[in-house]
Amino acid sequence: MLHIRMMSGEKVASIPVEEVEDVMTLKQELSRRHGLPPRFRQQLVLQGHPMEDAAKLDTTTDLDLELVLLPWTLESGARSDQMVNAAWNSQTSEVESLLQQRQHPDVVDRDGKTPLRMAASHCHMEVLHLLLEAAADIDFQSTAASNGRRTALMSASSRDDIEVLRVLLEAGADKNLTDDHGNTALISARSIEAVRLLLEAGVDLNLANKRGETAVMIAAQSNRLELLRLLLEANADVNLANKRGSTALMLASEVGLGEVVHELLKAGSDANFAGNHGFNPLMTASRKAHVEVVRLLLDAGVGMNSTTKDGVTALMLAAEKGHTEVLRLLLEAGADTDLGGRHGNTALILASQNGHVEVVRVLLEAGADRNLANRDGLTPLLLSIENGHDDVQRILEDTP
Repeated sequence: MLHIRMMSGEKVASIPVEEVEDVMTLKQELSRRHGLPPRFRQQLVLQGHPMEDAAKLDTTTDLDLELVLLPWTLESGARSDQMVNAAWNSQTSEVESLLQQRQHPDVVDRDGKTPLRMAASHCHMEVLHLLLEAAADIDFQSTAASNGRRTALMSASSRDDIEVLRVLLEAGADKNLTDDHGNTALISARSIEAVRLLLEAGVDLNLANKRGETAVMIAAQSNRLELLRLLLEANADVNLANKRGSTALMLASEVGLGEVVHELLKAGSDANFAGNHGFNPLMTASRKAHVEVVRLLLDAGVGMNSTTKDGVTALMLAAEKGHTEVLRLLLEAGADTDLGGRHGNTALILASQNGHVEVVRVLLEAGADRNLANRDGLTPLLLSIENGHDDVQRILEDTP
C-alpha cells in the first residue's frame, strides 16, 4: 500500500501499489481521483529523496511518501513563445519538458495565442492531450484583436476539426461562450457532424450573435436544409427575430427558399409575424416574386390582406412590381383588390402607374374598382396617361 501525506503530515490518500506501476502513474491518479493539481506540479519524496517519474513502484511492502505541491512559473517574452511554438509544431517532448520545468500551460505569446489554442488549431492531438492533462485553460479567450476572443472550441467547430472538437467537449469546454461578434461554437459550426456533437453536449440552441442571428436563422438563409432539420429536431426556437426584426421564415422567404420555408412552417414558424418595418413573409415573397414561397405561405393560412404600418398589402407589392403569377395566387386566395395604403394607392393604381399591362388586365378581371382615386385624387386612368403608359390606358378605357 502507498500512503501519501503532505509535508505537514496531512493524509492525502492510500493507494494499492498494484494500481500504479510508476511514479508518473501515481501522480496522475492523485490528480484524477483525489483532486490534486496536475502531475507537473507534484513532487513525491521517499525518505527525503525526490522520486523520478519513471521510478517503478513494484514494492511488496508499504511505502510512506511525502507530497510537495510546486507552483507554476510565470514566463514572458521568448520563454512564453517557446511553449507556444512547441505546441504549434507538435513537439510533444518539448512541451513535456517545459511543463516538467513547471512553465505555466497558459502562457500567452506576443500574438495573444496560448499553447492549447495552437495545438487545437493544428490538430496536434498528443500535445493537446498533454496540455489538457496540465489543466490548461480550455476556454481561454485572448484579448488580442486578431483572435476576436475565439476559444479553441469555436475554432475547431468552424474548421470542422471533429476529433479536436470531441476531445474539447469531453474535457468540459464551455459550449456557449461567445466571441467578439457574439458567435458561439454552434453558430460557427460548418458541418452536420460538428453540430451533432455540440447538440449531444447540450449546447444552447437559441443563443444569438450581436446581429441577433441564431443558428437556425443562419442555416435557413444559407439554404442548409440538413443542418436546419437537425436543429429543428432538437427543438430550436423558430420564431426568434434578429436585430432587424426578421425571423428565420422571413429570411428564407426573402431569398425564395421554398424547401426551407416548408420545413420552418412544419416546425411551427409564425407566418404572420411582421418585422420592424411591418413586412411579413408573404409580403416579402410577393415583392420578390417567389411564387413557390407565396404558395406555401398561402397554404399555411397566412393572412393575405395583412398590412404594413403604411397600409401596404402583399397584393399591392406584387402589383407594383408587375409580378403577375404571384398576383394570381393572391387573388385566388381571396386578396382584397381595393385596399389602399396610407396614400390610397390600390393595387390597380400601382400597376397602372408603373405600366404593368398584364397585371392591370388580371386585376380588372378580378373586379378591381378602376374609379378609386388615391389621396391626390388620381385614378388608375389618370396615372397611366400621366406616365405615358398607352397600353394600360387602352385596357382601362376598353375593358367593360
